[in-house]
Amino acid sequence: MSSRPANNAPLGGPWATVLFAAGCAVVSPVFSELSSIIEYDRSRVVSGELWRLWTSSFTHFSGSHLFWNLVLLVGIGGWLERRRPWSVRGLYLLAPLAIGAVLRFSASSPEVYRGFSGVASGFVALAACHVFRSGSRALGLAIGFLLGLKITIELWLQPAAMLVDYHNATVVTWPTAHLIGAGCGVLMDQCRAAFARELSGRLPRL
Repeated sequence: MSSRPANNAPLGGPWATVLFAAGCAVVSPVFSELSSIIEYDRSRVVSGELWRLWTSSFTHFSGSHLFWNLVLLVGIGGWLERRRPWSVRGLYLLAPLAIGAVLRFSASSPEVYRGFSGVASGFVALAACHVFRSGSRALGLAIGFLLGLKITIELWLQPAAMLVDYHNATVVTWPTAHLIGAGCGVLMDQCRAAFARELSGRLPRL
């Protein structure tokens, strides 16, 4: 008799979410010196510090900034990892790197970037896809529509961040990160669906 959960998730629970949440909590804003080492800083990336392209998503400007991102990370990420474990773990790897790459090559990106909200947008997009594929199509479409509306408003109006206090008047939001993260979430869902189709096509020949 197998002890594997009924949802077919690998054993061990949402360990990736726990690790990344702990990393975010430890890195910032507790150790500001460590944050400055791994944040995205265009001049330092150009000089060869390429790790910043991926690690910048795990740094934050303030306790408020960290708190709200952790709410999304633990809440949605932990829930999703139990249902779509490999999609979520792939998103943890892909989205920060994709955001960092666009930061590096976009002329309109900020010189310094911190924050997990782009990756969190990927979680919301992946959650919408999961809910839709699970049978609750109206709810999945509603989640996807609201996320798209939010990102569209951010890109068009570029409003000030809600709920978050950066404690720094020079910090500005970069809504493009949310668009990139959402795109990565949809991509991970499509990759999983393509893999499932390929696997189902091979099963009769096994």
